[in-house]
Amino acid sequence: MVSFRDMADQPKDSHELTAEQIKTVLDWLNAKWGDGSETRPAPKCEMCKVAKWTIAHRLVSPVAIHGHTLNLGSAFPQVMVICTNCGNIKYLNALACGVVKPDEIQPQPEEKQDVK
Repeated sequence: MVSFRDMADQPKDSHELTAEQIKTVLDWLNAKWGDGSETRPAPKCEMCKVAKWTIAHRLVSPVAIHGHTLNLGSAFPQVMVICTNCGNIKYLNALACGVVKPDEIQPQPEEKQDVK
């Protein structure tokens, strides 16, 4: 079952997901992944085989790398779904699950750093 629980060690600020965004993720996961019912159980973690998940408070984004250069201007917003038993993380595309709307993404000038 996927649920949202307060992760007390995470800071509270304006960059956290709103209650509405969390509900959007939960609804999307229940529709696509399983709602925890007998007929549609939530998937088990492939690491520990336990089906207990939570949603992180913030969106995250991997850093784009082009050759040996970090491209800090590109963003791929994602929602983290975390196994509460072992900490394994699943990343969901925030656009696909409806948390971020395409018109909410502001293109940023590309800032590159050499990673050699």
